[in-house]
Amino acid sequence: MKIISALLLACILTLPAMAAPDFEETKRFAEAGESWAQYSLGVKYAAGDGVPVNASEAVNWYRLAAEQGYATAQYNLGTSYAKGDGVLANNAKAVKWYRLAAEQGYVAAQFTLGFNYIKGKGVPKNYIRAYKVWAAASDQGHHDAEINLAKLTKILTPAERVAGQQLATECHERNNKDCGF
Repeated sequence: MKIISALLLACILTLPAMAAPDFEETKRFAEAGESWAQYSLGVKYAAGDGVPVNASEAVNWYRLAAEQGYATAQYNLGTSYAKGDGVLANNAKAVKWYRLAAEQGYVAAQFTLGFNYIKGKGVPKNYIRAYKVWAAASDQGHHDAEINLAKLTKILTPAERVAGQQLATECHERNNKDCGF
């Protein structure tokens, strides 16, 4: 028992050494082109974690990771464009990045993209596309998407409902990825 306790204590004492990399180490990885580190730096600049808050710098790092296909960075970049945080607000650019993340199955992007289709922000209003993206998000367990989908279903015509359900089924068969959002 003493040996197990000693091993457990040794493991606990080494946890700080195994913690997330510090800012400078993360920056080295980011500058070397590691998308996870680029995204992480974006988050640090957005939140002021170890650096002063700098939304423009956050956007720069998000963009580098997003251009490599890092879905969370694509979503955050889209949100920056939607809010005009660190960049000029541009709903069309927000939708571009939301779509890229949504196509990878990133549920938050799918949920947000549904609102863009409902409100016509950056895209023409399209309830059937909203149905499809919310169905994909709901299919992955997003509770609010499920609620919105139920509300949307009530206002769709029968033909729109069938079209939305067909698109949702096709998307489900692709594991909610590469659905042409």
